[in-house]
Amino acid sequence: MKRFVVLLFVASLLFVLNSCSHEVPTDNGTTGNTGDSGTSGTTGDSGQSGNTNELVFLDMSDAKNIFISNGVASNNSMQQRSVLGNVIKKIFKITIDGIIREVSYLNSEREEISIDKQPEVIYPINDNYFLLGFDYPDTEEGDKYIKTSYLVRKNDGAVFQLSDDANSCLWINCISWKRTNLRVVDNNLYFILGDPRVNSNAYKTQRIYKVDLQGINSLSCVALTPNTERVQSFDVDNNGNIIYEGYSISTGNSFCRIKKIDGGLANISDTQLFWVGLDGCIYYAVLSNNQRQIQKVVINGSNVSTEIYGTLDDIGGRYIIQCQNSIITLSQDIYSENVVVYKVYNSTGTPEAITLTGLSLQEIYSVDVTENFYYIFGRDSSNNQKIVKVNPANNSYEILLNTFNSDYGEIYSFSPSEEEGITFNALRMSDGKKIIGSVGINGGSVSLLDEERNVEISYLQRVR
Repeated sequence: MKRFVVLLFVASLLFVLNSCSHEVPTDNGTTGNTGDSGTSGTTGDSGQSGNTNELVFLDMSDAKNIFISNGVASNNSMQQRSVLGNVIKKIFKITIDGIIREVSYLNSEREEISIDKQPEVIYPINDNYFLLGFDYPDTEEGDKYIKTSYLVRKNDGAVFQLSDDANSCLWINCISWKRTNLRVVDNNLYFILGDPRVNSNAYKTQRIYKVDLQGINSLSCVALTPNTERVQSFDVDNNGNIIYEGYSISTGNSFCRIKKIDGGLANISDTQLFWVGLDGCIYYAVLSNNQRQIQKVVINGSNVSTEIYGTLDDIGGRYIIQCQNSIITLSQDIYSENVVVYKVYNSTGTPEAITLTGLSLQEIYSVDVTENFYYIFGRDSSNNQKIVKVNPANNSYEILLNTFNSDYGEIYSFSPSEEEGITFNALRMSDGKKIIGSVGINGGSVSLLDEERNVEISYLQRVR
């Protein structure tokens, strides 16, 4: 699977996410309409809502990939979507037979309904769930908030609402990777909720929440951090201890902290980057003698200590990628533009920096991961776009798709599979159409999946 000391702590508060439930946490962590006690709020079991216009399922039958796009659906859909900026966005699926169909919104009776929300983002969670977000609110700081968000179960399309604009919004910082503020550990999803409607000059409340993903008809959720903080980023070790950084709302002072599984908090040095190693422990990097010293966090009961893991001249850091035998970050050499791989956690026990010689990219747009490979999408100094598959075991790579000397002038998005290669959306130069195609595991010729819609798609995501 993909991945990517304060003495007092505000008690965690519990609420329940039901399929077809609209109850979400407010800024003080309580469930909507249940008062300040933090007691659970429910609206019924999955598929049992009495509201026939309530979203309970997505039609995920036979879906292999899903994506968001504007354009005309291939089936006769009754759905009317909201229009923002004269662009109607819809959710589509690519079936196991290679057919593209619009995804229907369904009520508890699996009858098609219309909703007045605009789909914006799709993020992977684990083998069983993905996250679907609707509508961006206007923010002056450019932060990435999602007004309404759902967990969607892949096998039956059941939806569980995480947030709505009546109380709070899901906050996703996309700078580091598309899963920056979404973590799954031991069947628990960790995420951040915040309120973007506060005056932009104030420090907004943003808290870490945990959802137990093992429920069938409802998902229980707990607030983990105080409502006096604005959390910006975090990671979670295998025991449920959390490293996170943010600001105090009252003072504006920044901090980096460990929240232990027993509820205690411990401040640590300001870090340049943190991650969880394959041993399940928290690691972070600090600047020491013009080098990046990597420290391992050791938690033994109430005691929090560190030990030195190793040093590197740099650690990259824009992308954090979990591979089978290493945790890596990516950067580019400022002179040669060769891609540099920093193995900040290594199976050998020693961090190292490796240059992918010959792979020159002036800009990296995104990365993605499968079980045995990671994929880099970027452009070189001649503005040729490339999708590259890298084997972290031996650092070999091959270019699966290259706009140089091809009929494709711009690549918009892609989704990888080790068994089938990559599915992508690109601009075809010969006729100006925006097509959906695929190439095999070693690249080669393009197989055309769709050219009739002629639309740019976003958040192309494989679901099975």
